[in-house]
Amino acid sequence: MDDLAAFLAARLDEDETIARAAGSCDWYDDIDDSVPLADERNHAWRFAPARVLREVAAKRAILAAHRAHRYEGPYPSTPTCTVCITERKGYQEEWDDDEWPCATLRHLAAVYSDHPGYRQEWRP
Repeated sequence: MDDLAAFLAARLDEDETIARAAGSCDWYDDIDDSVPLADERNHAWRFAPARVLREVAAKRAILAAHRAHRYEGPYPSTPTCTVCITERKGYQEEWDDDEWPCATLRHLAAVYSDHPGYRQEWRP
């Protein structure tokens, strides 16, 4: 899991760096309103740097909330998610290996499945 969390944190850092370097990106205001270019302009507005930075902040908060936890008790100390453990019925039982990393982090990381560092065992 630590590998998945580190991978995801690194991708978010990259997204933030690119968005900050792009600045305000006012260039798309000059795009003609013809049908094909209007779609490009709408896409550019939708993924403007300010929005990307808000998305990075939200994903970092999710990553921080879904951190590793080891249950203290009579069962083996299999890592679990601090959020998902409380939502799982029978959470005091041993977790299976495929339950960690949690589905939430697997889904967040799947966005970067085309990155060379992405591992197929992280697939949701």
